[in-house]
This record gives sequence, C-alpha cells and structure tokens, in this order.
Amino acid sequence: MKIIALINQKGGVAKTTTAINLSAGMADKGYKVLIVDTDPQASATFALGIIEDDRGTLVDVYSAKKVKDVKLPIYTYSEKIDVIPANLTLSVTCLNLMSRVGSDNVLKTALASVADVYDFIIIDCPPSINKLTINALTAATDLIIPVETEAMSINGLREMEEYIEQVKCNTNELLNLLGILITKYDKRKSSTQQIQEYLISNYQGVVLKSVIRDNVDVADSVIYKKPVLEYKPQSNGAQDYLSLTNEILTKLGYEQK
Repeated sequence: MKIIALINQKGGVAKTTTAINLSAGMADKGYKVLIVDTDPQASATFALGIIEDDRGTLVDVYSAKKVKDVKLPIYTYSEKIDVIPANLTLSVTCLNLMSRVGSDNVLKTALASVADVYDFIIIDCPPSINKLTINALTAATDLIIPVETEAMSINGLREMEEYIEQVKCNTNELLNLLGILITKYDKRKSSTQQIQEYLISNYQGVVLKSVIRDNVDVADSVIYKKPVLEYKPQSNGAQDYLSLTNEILTKLGYEQK
C-alpha cells in the first residue's frame, strides 16, 4: 500500500481537486482508495458530498487516548473510494496536538489498521505547516506538491523543500517526493510558460510531465459533488487527471489496469 500526501502551504493550487481526481483515476483503474481529509476547511469532504453522522470525523481519531484502538470514521463514496472526513473542529484539535506526547505519529498509527484494505491512501493536507501537516507527512510514503503557474505559488517552494527535509530527518526518513505538479495551466497567460520553464530548469527531474490545464469543468464538478472524471469524463480536466494517474502509477511501479 502507498500513502500519498498532497501538500502546499499556499491555498488555491488545486491540492484538494488533485487529491479527489487522482483518487478517482486510481479507482477507475480498479484500485481501492481511501481519501483522508486533514484540512479543517473540509474541502474534500464537501466536494464529495460526505455528510457527517455518528461515525464521526478525523477529529475523533486525533482526540482518542488510544489511537490504535480507534475505529476509523470511514464513509463510502463509491465502490472503490472511501473517505475519512474532516470538519472545522479539526483546527482546535490541531492546537491540542501541540502538547501531546507522540503527536506526530497519530495518523500513521491510525492508518496502520487499514493497511491491508486499500491499495492507496490519498491525504489532502491543509494549506499550512502545522501538526496536521506533520502527521500527514509522517504517515505518507510519498508526496506530491501541486503548484499553480503564478509567481506567488513558487515563492514558497524552497521553504517547502527545507520543511520536507526536516520531516525526513526527524519523523519519516523514507518519505519520497513523487514530483511537483503544475496546475491551472493556461497557455493564454504570458507568465505561464515562463513559470513552467523556471520550474523545469530549477527542479530538474522533479516536475511531473503531466500538466493540469485550467478547466471550468473541474470547478463545476464540485457543485455536483463528483470528481471531474465522473462529471465530464471527456473534458480536458478529466483527461489531464487520467494522464497524471498513469504517470503516478508508472513511477510507483503499479500496473495500469
């Protein structure tokens, strides 16, 4: 099983969209996927139409005294996709983790109980660096950094690199960067090509070949509580995410069913 975290400290870079549609792409290939929403804004939870009930949310996992004994709050989205949802209370839970012994390993310990159930676990991280992010990267085997083709989006990449190295040194030495993913690509904008060339030049071998074009169908799919691969499978957005799925499966050595 592989656990892939989607991370960027900047919001609005299609991090949640990528988490959802990469999961959908893997499910389309026949793989069983669990999406873990670790963002207090609960964007992935909302986008998939998950409604909280007495099963609880990720808050209950982080609040448990004995994490390994917790029954994970897993909700079914489709035959191949399950979800652990989040809610706004997660922001308070994040603060409480600051004083908890062993708090960096809570998510890793919790997910160990379903290691034999899923082929992939996709973690949607919050757009910030905090205890929730550390937990995600400590639990993950791999990570993807979505980056929008805007100047402000690339400013924090060096800091992100340093942060990832700190995580590798302290809590997860095997963490692997699958690549930087260019999102919201719009060739009509003059800065797009320049930023793409900058990324390829300065992060040689790290920038993924797949590019996610700016596409209105991706945004509209949220309204219908579906991944774009289900909402408009022939759209540019859907085709881009299928390309990304194939690239990630190849990099990880998985069969493209």
